[in-house]
Amino acid sequence: MRPSTISPSLQQQDPHLSTRITLTRELKLLHDLILDVGKDSATMLSLLISSLLIESEFISEKLAQYNQSTTEKIAQTELQAISILTLQQPLLKDLRFVLGCLRISDHQLRLTKHIIKFQQNGTLIENKDCIPAELKSAAENSHLMLQDTLKAFEFGSSNMAQKVIAKEREIDLLHDLAWKTLLLRLNQDAPDKIELDAQLLSLVRLLERIVDAITSIAKEVYFIHAGRRV
Repeated sequence: MRPSTISPSLQQQDPHLSTRITLTRELKLLHDLILDVGKDSATMLSLLISSLLIESEFISEKLAQYNQSTTEKIAQTELQAISILTLQQPLLKDLRFVLGCLRISDHQLRLTKHIIKFQQNGTLIENKDCIPAELKSAAENSHLMLQDTLKAFEFGSSNMAQKVIAKEREIDLLHDLAWKTLLLRLNQDAPDKIELDAQLLSLVRLLERIVDAITSIAKEVYFIHAGRRV
């Protein structure tokens, strides 16, 4: 969605054309805001994966910074979308794009909250070796899902978005395996380790919510570009 390069003289001759160029510019700004927030979320997920391997104050500080800046950008995105709806009155495909972006920003906010909650719970686990391999693998796959979702949005590909949605089932299998591994350990562990496995179970649940949020974004991307729900 790039602004038109029609000459000013033509714009003056046709006020409707001038209005369209303004709308195109505003839609491009909305498009870039969504992408910007998405890239920040992808960076946060990457930091989250690192936190499963090592404990670092740097990771916690960077996540806190991204959390604040992302929240501000999401608020800016919503204001931009509402401004387009009220001042530009887009129709058909443009209206679908703006409404889809509003829903995406809501899912992005939810995704950010889940990432921060996951990181906060993860800091309580000092021994990273006890984290199930399936949980780490699911986290890495969720990061790939988000990256592919951003590509689908940037390039307007409903097919790519549909492939991302299908990947949710694969990650659900990893969630189930991690859940069963931890439940088995709970039955076998000494009492002093039960609390640790309970914390790990909460991480599995939070990661599931992270994947749900990413899938919801992919579904909106599909809706924007295909014109129908999955």
